[in-house]
This record gives sequence, C-alpha cells and structure tokens, in this order.
Amino acid sequence: MAPGCFPHTTSKDNIYKDYLIPAGTEVFANHYSMYFDAQRHPNPHNFEPERWMNGNWEFSAAEAAAQKDPTKRDHFAYGVGRRICPGIHVAETTLFLLVSRVLWMFNIRKVDEMGREIDVDVNAYAGGGLAKPSPFKARIVPRSESHAEILRQDWSQCTTVILGTLGDVDQKQMDDLDRIYTDIYGSK
Repeated sequence: MAPGCFPHTTSKDNIYKDYLIPAGTEVFANHYSMYFDAQRHPNPHNFEPERWMNGNWEFSAAEAAAQKDPTKRDHFAYGVGRRICPGIHVAETTLFLLVSRVLWMFNIRKVDEMGREIDVDVNAYAGGGLAKPSPFKARIVPRSESHAEILRQDWSQCTTVILGTLGDVDQKQMDDLDRIYTDIYGSK
C-alpha cells in the first residue's frame, strides 16, 4: 500500500475549508486516513473481511471510482479524482485471477514450524513509502498432489521479467524499490 498515494499538482488556486491551496501545489491523497476512518469502517484496525460482504460495496473498482459520492467507493488504490489509473480494469481482473488461483491452489494457515496456530499482527508494517506487512510465519502447501503438479508445470513455463526470474525476486530488490520510492515521494 502506498500510504501517501502518488502526488498530483493543482492546476489553479483552490480554496478548501478556508485554506488556500495555490496553483502548482503538490497534493497527496492520504490513503491511510481513508482506509482507517472509523466512520467508513467501524473497528478499522481489526481484520474483518466480512465488512466487504455487507452489500454496501456492489460496484466493480472502475464503477466505484466513477461514483460522484466517495462513500460509494470501497477503496482508493487506483487513485482519486479525475485521473485514476487507466489500467484499473486490467488490474482488477488480474488481481481477481491471481487471488482466485492462490486460494484454489493452496491451503494457507497461520501456524509455526511445529504446527501450532499463531496470532498475526495485521497492523504490523515494514518499509517506507511502500508499506508491506512485516514478516510472519505461515504454512502454505498445495491442496493435493495434482495441484502441486499443475504448479510445477506452470512454474516451468515462467519467463524472465524486469526484476529477474520470478523465483529470484529477493528482499534486496524489494528494499531497493522501496528506497527508490521513498527517495522520490518521501517516507510515510
């Protein structure tokens, strides 16, 4: 998550709640405050995925982003205002396919090496400009041998990407990307 979003610049002087925002001012949407607003999401620091299944969020990301009423938006990950991410449709579909595939392929449990259930602090973040969960223990195993075989076949067909072979993306590369983002946009 990018807690401060990506910067935008005002094209003309604006008045907001008696504050002058001069033309040329860099402004950031404060994602953190929107996501953790108790009026939008009661108990915002609790892990409650059912909050998204209550019927209030009936739109796709693109449809929600087009709403004039911001309370009808379930998230702001693709930006705010008139200049939202042009790839919103591709991103939403890709994320759906990725999450569906992971949930289909693996049993995921929050357990330690001994198989004991552990608590995961969902509010523990690491990094600077790009927040990411702090490391935690988990057990992720294929649901069956046939799932594992499909995974092996798919993995053998993976190709090189900008960060290297998919299996070679390491912590140093992720830290370098985080440092670059922080250098450009500042820290949290």
